Amino acid sequence: IVHNSNSATQTGNVTYKPKHITAVINGKPVTRYDGTNDYLLEALALSGAKTIIFVAKFTEVPALTVGYSVISLKKDASTFSEIQFLNVVGYSNVSFRHDFQAVGAGVGTDITPDTNPHIWVHTYNGGTNTAVGSYALWLDGVSQTIVTTGNFARTATDLGSIGARVTSTGTPGNKLKGDLPEIIVYDRVLNAGELSRLTRYLGRKYGIAVS
Repeated sequence: IVHNSNSATQTGNVTYKPKHITAVINGKPVTRYDGTNDYLLEALALSGAKTIIFVAKFTEVPALTVGYSVISLKKDASTFSEIQFLNVVGYSNVSFRHDFQAVGAGVGTDITPDTNPHIWVHTYNGGTNTAVGSYALWLDGVSQTIVTTGNFARTATDLGSIGARVTSTGTPGNKLKGDLPEIIVYDRVLNAGELSRLTRYLGRKYGIAVS
């Protein structure tokens, strides 16, 4: 995955590489993560306001006490931004926090994941990273209610990644089992018109009904 000279790659163990599968969602290719050890490493080094848009289709929903880490951006040892799908008591099904490392409350929304393809649009305005008002989330164009959820923390030496949380030794956890055909990241909050146009574009591209 490459954009503006920033690459998400997997140059380590070949068995850790997600697969490129053609003609899966509305005839379009996907990157498939096996839920065992697949992940990519990213080096966007972003902090502050941002918009993260992704299309996801899970092979199965997270089992009890298990989570899927979709994207984990790392700017430096004290600045991680993460989106996870969780089936863990005390956490929202979709939980996230930006610009953090030490333990602190996350936020999220209680949408039960399923195995259909969906468009997820998420923004962080750069404000207090534990405040619900700093975040927004849309599922297939429908705005979701944001609530406070369980604590998030990261080890400073963890790596930036897609499809799993990854330690400094390359060990993955919270491993995604499913397809990520597209991830789009902006270093600002897109306005309502931009978000609407991107959602409609992705809906047409992947055959997903949007509001």
